[in-house]
Amino acid sequence: MITPRNMADSAKTHIATIVVPAQAAGVDSADIPAFCAPTDITIVDVGIMAQDTYTGHADGSTWLVESGSTAIATDTYNATEGSTPPTKGVYTSLGAISNAEFLEGSVITYSVTNGAGAAIPLCVLQIKYMPNEVV
Repeated sequence: MITPRNMADSAKTHIATIVVPAQAAGVDSADIPAFCAPTDITIVDVGIMAQDTYTGHADGSTWLVESGSTAIATDTYNATEGSTPPTKGVYTSLGAISNAEFLEGSVITYSVTNGAGAAIPLCVLQIKYMPNEVV
């Protein structure tokens, strides 16, 4: 009998996909609700996929995904620091997950802070998670 307990992790992974609108240079967004945990979950990865080319990233573009004040993942794309922005159509992880466990009903938000000359294209934010198993 197939149960969550004996399934491979890849078979239990769900992906929430959120469309993030393009933002002009110097324009920021903060605490935009993206996802509500349908049950207790463990987040395994968070990343973005640009739908066009980033511009002005030398001025810096920072992504933050969090729940309340609890950071989940963050990354800054800044040419002077050697962190180039994602290539159009290529999934790019925001890095290590700093807090992974969330209770049912937890709201996950995203924020993007653009430098004076940095603009982000239309992007897809993906939150990969697994429902926690019920014993």
